[in-house]
Amino acid sequence: MRKNFLKVGVPTFRICSSSHILKIDLQRARLTHPYKIEYRYLSINSAFRRRILDTLVCRDE
Repeated sequence: MRKNFLKVGVPTFRICSSSHILKIDLQRARLTHPYKIEYRYLSINSAFRRRILDTLVCRDE
């Protein structure tokens, strides 16, 4: 089983996991915090959302 990972590209984030592949258009999404994306554009559960946020925060360290 593969771990979740995050690839940052321009102008999209590509968020991949064993069960989800999502593309977020950063020009249409609203950034309310440096690491927080409004997830009303995505249909994912809160646990996956927390993993995404944790990954974004960890990448900046």
